Amino acid sequence: MKCLLYLGLFYFGTLLLAQSSDPLIQEWMDKAYTLEQTNPDSALLLYKMVAEKTKATDDQLNLGKSLHYQGIVFSDQVQYDSSTYYYEAARVVYEQIPYLKGFAAIYTNLANIEQFKSNYQKAIEYYQ
Repeated sequence: MKCLLYLGLFYFGTLLLAQSSDPLIQEWMDKAYTLEQTNPDSALLLYKMVAEKTKATDDQLNLGKSLHYQGIVFSDQVQYDSSTYYYEAARVVYEQIPYLKGFAAIYTNLANIEQFKSNYQKAIEYYQ
């Protein structure tokens, strides 16, 4: 299941990060991604910095991605409540843009969490 999370991060991350108009945001996102496994606290800090910067510049796509990726880091740490919180926040942003690929990825990640928690019926609902 973690493989699906990483696949989603890689696929959506590599496609979308290239769209950032602010090189500092791109740099922080790239650095955070490399730190997710070795230093998740630093990755979370960088993603939070991106979220703050994008709120100030009204960069909704990168705001959604930074929230989304924080959810992935928390999921990897088996902190499912925190992960769900960030996924839901990203879902709201993606829905407002609208950004359907991100929206779909969030539902997959939420389904994965429910599956990890053995809540299979809820997982099926998210997968549908």
